[in-house]
Amino acid sequence: MLSGLINHEQSQQADQFPWLHEVPILGGLFSSQQFRNAETELVVIVTAHMRGDLQQQERRIEQSAQWIRDFQQQAGCIGLHDGYY
Repeated sequence: MLSGLINHEQSQQADQFPWLHEVPILGGLFSSQQFRNAETELVVIVTAHMRGDLQQQERRIEQSAQWIRDFQQQAGCIGLHDGYY
């Protein structure tokens, strides 16, 4: 694991109707309370992969580029941008 981050947030809110929330016994009917608890966790994991040798990669790239050129020629694609391979 490369890193981790935890965010914890709590909030409490009380709503009351003016003066009526102070009435004995019935005051609870004119007020409310809310409690919110939120927690978010972010974890970043990096995995290393071994790559083949550079010459093998270059051969694959050139082979892919040749396939694209062959397709473009057979399909009659003229004037397309050749910079994507």
